Amino acid sequence: MSETERLNAESECDTIQVELQSKRTSSCSRLCAELRKPGHIAGIVALSTLALIGVVSAIAYLHRDTSSDSATFIVISDYGTGSHIQQQVAAQLTKTAKNKNARFVLSLGNNLWPQGVENTTDKEWEQGWYAPYYGNEGRGQGLVVPWYAALGNVDYMGNSSALLQYSRSLDGTSDTPTWKMPDRNFAIKLRVPDSKPVWILIIDTSPIVYPNAAGCTRDQQVQQLKSRNGMAELDWLRGMLDSIKDSGSSVIVAGHHPIFVPVNQALPATMTNDFKSDRPARGMEPVQQLMEQYGVLAYLSGHVPIMGWMQHGLINYFVNGVGGCPDTLANTCTLSGDAIVDSGGQYGAEQAGFMTVEASGEWIDFKFLNAQGKVALTKSVRRLKENVAQ
Repeated sequence: MSETERLNAESECDTIQVELQSKRTSSCSRLCAELRKPGHIAGIVALSTLALIGVVSAIAYLHRDTSSDSATFIVISDYGTGSHIQQQVAAQLTKTAKNKNARFVLSLGNNLWPQGVENTTDKEWEQGWYAPYYGNEGRGQGLVVPWYAALGNVDYMGNSSALLQYSRSLDGTSDTPTWKMPDRNFAIKLRVPDSKPVWILIIDTSPIVYPNAAGCTRDQQVQQLKSRNGMAELDWLRGMLDSIKDSGSSVIVAGHHPIFVPVNQALPATMTNDFKSDRPARGMEPVQQLMEQYGVLAYLSGHVPIMGWMQHGLINYFVNGVGGCPDTLANTCTLSGDAIVDSGGQYGAEQAGFMTVEASGEWIDFKFLNAQGKVALTKSVRRLKENVAQ
């Protein structure tokens, strides 16, 4: 069976695992220095070299739904603070997941504040993750769907490998694990009834933003990133996009670090040297270039404590770093989120909450919801009939 056939294989099971092996060996060392350069030059150089690179590995999970004409999942990031804000967001998230018949939750990094976890038995697992979201399942108030997780920069302040090794079942006895981080880069294939599937490609952005630990502030981060330059992540992303391009499926890319944010003085968290309104965040240029080349519909991220949206070219960029509102940040989100920017083709709010993503045959609806369940913003994106990659 070919790689494409395996990627699109049907299964009677709700979840299947698909592994791809490389047919070619990547040589990326010459691009290490390029990722450090600001502006678009790094992205263009990296992209041109990536054209020669194939698939290294991928793990994909297939989610099927035959109960409706759409499929929904939930997105959260920067949670695990243990605060009352996290508790309120968690309560609304679990309620929404049940009401919307969500297939899974996707978390986009900075999973457990303030510095990740040290091992798979760290007490933060229970306090910062399991109890808020799954702890009430016995009373019908907790999540009953899988939780897929990506890595963020805070996770590298602890032992990032522990997040891959961790396993926790839903009720303590079930054979089905709840926490799922199958790899540092992985894919989810979301089946949409009577339509082509939607692929969600999740990448580990920390090695891309901090190649060989450049710019890291913690010794633990340096130790884990000093030998990684982001090329494996870009290699994997390019390989997956290339494998999917002729399938007619829609593609969403997700990672912890944003590419574009709605830079505005009313949103102080966006007013840093990391973000400019007219160019992607430094280091993320090659990700943007790959997404544009392959006709990706949207990019989902966290990191910045806002609900944020803007469109650049044909791609919609969402920032969703509001799951827990850590008080260790100088400019953090709140329950009220008084500062709101909604003009000039962009949106931003300092309001705690999460996202829902609902895919039907023709549209994908991206929604920001606050801790009270009120929809703060909806963006409906028409699914592409054909991929535009050449």
